[in-house]
Amino acid sequence: MVAQSTSKGLPEGHKGPTQMEAAVIPDVHEGPVDIVTIPYATLVAEAANPSTKLNAQIKTAFDSAPTSLGLLLVSDLPPEFAAKRERVLKAMNDFASLPEEIRDKYADAPSFWTIGWNFGRQIFNGRREMQKGAYCCNPNTDVPNVTPEQVEENPAMYRPNVWPEGDDCPELEPSLKDMSEFMFDVGSLVAGACDTFVKDHRAMKNETSKSVKTIIDESQSNKACLLHYFPPEGKSYDISGPAPTSDPVAELPDDRNIKLTWIFSRQLTSLCPAQFLFHPAVPEGSPSLPALPIPAPSSTAGLWIKTRDGKSLHAIIPDDCLAFQTGETLGFMSAGALEATTHFVHAGSEGLSLEARRVIDEKKASDPKWANVVGGTVSRETLAVFLQPDSDDAIVAETGETFGQFTKRVQARHY
Repeated sequence: MVAQSTSKGLPEGHKGPTQMEAAVIPDVHEGPVDIVTIPYATLVAEAANPSTKLNAQIKTAFDSAPTSLGLLLVSDLPPEFAAKRERVLKAMNDFASLPEEIRDKYADAPSFWTIGWNFGRQIFNGRREMQKGAYCCNPNTDVPNVTPEQVEENPAMYRPNVWPEGDDCPELEPSLKDMSEFMFDVGSLVAGACDTFVKDHRAMKNETSKSVKTIIDESQSNKACLLHYFPPEGKSYDISGPAPTSDPVAELPDDRNIKLTWIFSRQLTSLCPAQFLFHPAVPEGSPSLPALPIPAPSSTAGLWIKTRDGKSLHAIIPDDCLAFQTGETLGFMSAGALEATTHFVHAGSEGLSLEARRVIDEKKASDPKWANVVGGTVSRETLAVFLQPDSDDAIVAETGETFGQFTKRVQARHY
């Protein structure tokens, strides 16, 4: 990490997220890029009969080479994945659309907003984060199986889940639990594949050392965060005229439009492919219309990876895949053989892509309620499941540093 963040405006003792760093965007941009991809069935077969067959792919995806993306795709997922994804991302948008006073009922300050709703609470580099909101939970249990002393010592890890009540988005809890559990299970398979590579490089050699998979499977501190990227302030798309004949000029990310890059401190992070939603603006007095799923609004919108050789690469996660990113903790456990990379999310160009505009125009032609829609905004929904050790798991062999100590050290560096 290259610069510190400030804690101005946060309550004393705030232990916010540990995965941010100041943006230093290189001049070279490429994308989209090829990403190492492993079929789901291959991971299942490897779990049943562990071998070194996937070592080369794990190395290419996650190793410490300057060109490594620190990113892996899992393809050919079970058929129910599509419905799970659609359900949970719709629920996120529904919750984010509730009045602020309702959303804030589910903000959990004692956990430093790592449980429940979090919007506008985090301050990075002196700026309050107003781009996205998050609804976070433990994907494995509502109440972690730890002692009261552990909760008091590490509330950001072990506070119990908080869920909407009554008519306040009742779909959020079941859909988030369902999808995050599925992503956790696939992540456990990826961790098992990493183990056969890590065991030859890991710094912790003694017999009591846990494997990457065991640490994830036994952890009481895993976190799932459902993310809603609000439409950029003042950015509305005009669709009143005829559709353009070509895509708008793609706006590449640079220091003018990228405020933060991130590096995860966990072992692995499971990423759901994002969903873009068009929010139609309706004439005054007309009933509101539901958001419409659309393709990416720009060829440069979405996830970008910043590699160690000074490139920003556009990493597109297909709708039928899950992505996995390495974290700093996995680097410690593999003695640096596997390393994390930084990343950021880019909003894209000022105009809508041809594919996004086509979907909107088709909706206008087929649904009379949309006939008078002349503009709208775009939000982005996704889900990240952070797979991490418990607070007392040792992760640095030379010093015996635990994950809890490491987390506090990193937090102190940024707040």
